[in-house]
Amino acid sequence: MRLIAFFLACCCVALLGQAMRDVAGHEKTKPISEERQRLEAQIANTSKILSETAGRRQRTFNELSVLNYNLTLQQRMIAALDKEIKETQRNIDEIAGIQCAMEEDMLRVREGYGRTAQMAYQASTQENFWLAVLSASNLSEAFYRTVYFQQFNRYRATQLELLDESRTYLASKAEEWAIRIRQKEALIASGAQQRVQLQAMQVQKQRVYAEVKGKEDAYRKTLQQQQQSLKGFMAKLDEATNAVPATKASILLSGNFASSKGHLLWPVPAGQGVIVATFGESYDKVGLVKNDGITLRVPHGQAVSAVFEGEVIGVSALRGRGYAVFLQHGAYRSTYSGVDAPTVKKGDQVTGGQKIGIAYIDPRTGESLVDLVLYKLGASKSKPQFLNPEAWLAH
Repeated sequence: MRLIAFFLACCCVALLGQAMRDVAGHEKTKPISEERQRLEAQIANTSKILSETAGRRQRTFNELSVLNYNLTLQQRMIAALDKEIKETQRNIDEIAGIQCAMEEDMLRVREGYGRTAQMAYQASTQENFWLAVLSASNLSEAFYRTVYFQQFNRYRATQLELLDESRTYLASKAEEWAIRIRQKEALIASGAQQRVQLQAMQVQKQRVYAEVKGKEDAYRKTLQQQQQSLKGFMAKLDEATNAVPATKASILLSGNFASSKGHLLWPVPAGQGVIVATFGESYDKVGLVKNDGITLRVPHGQAVSAVFEGEVIGVSALRGRGYAVFLQHGAYRSTYSGVDAPTVKKGDQVTGGQKIGIAYIDPRTGESLVDLVLYKLGASKSKPQFLNPEAWLAH
């Protein structure tokens, strides 16, 4: 009797342990699935951006940058799918092993319950109970025999409960196994589709590169002209604002801006833009390019917002780029070019995240590019200290 009770206790502990492992396995799979969903959203966004210029004859180097970024996302997606398939297969194998072990345990419990049922049948009659009690040699022995019959009945009820729980658990595992099999099949199909898309993207990249090859000098010249035009506006505005003495409010704003490094808001929502040109000097498809800020390729109609609170010190039209909006944050400045339909004007006070316009659509290329430049006025008013926006924006 004690041996069977010990066996039942072990079965209960095994069921509890397996339930805990199920929870741990789910928690392990969850981050992998979340990573895949995040990549799916990013790929959908970059694909939308690329589709907006798909019908244009004029290809650009920015489109090539978006394609490269999308290729990287596709490769990461395939890696994430492969990892999720392996984890799903591990779960399938684990569930199959649990089913086999549980079926063996249930067989032993059934055999034990059969023996117990036979014993219970032999001792189930009221005559056998009273015979066992009245045949005791003393009152103490009669008491223990009464307790024995009571415990024996509770033990039978426990066996029945354990059998019911085991059946329910096995049924849930069979259903989970079927779900995991379907998930694996869907993941394999998705992986195959992603590989096909990756090959198509690589072909598209080669086609775009062939179309823009040989236009490097013209691209660099256009970029330099746009930067010089922007710097001309910046210099005039800085000269005008520097003539105004610093106030306690502007000094406080400068300190708040400086302490917000790494936490500034993005000019477009996270995941809605692709950085196609980074800060500083870099070598890309057109050779050495210098950028005072970063350039984001964004979807058509995307809202552009202020990265921090401040004052609008200028709104100027840029040839072929829409408008540039200039904000002052004490000793710091942020400029946004490639803005259309500005919603602010000179002298307005803005808050961080406030909309200042929408992304301008280049009528020649169909692209929407937003440039963000951050800088600080130093001792030399003619030489501002340009800051890397990626280091200042929220990570």
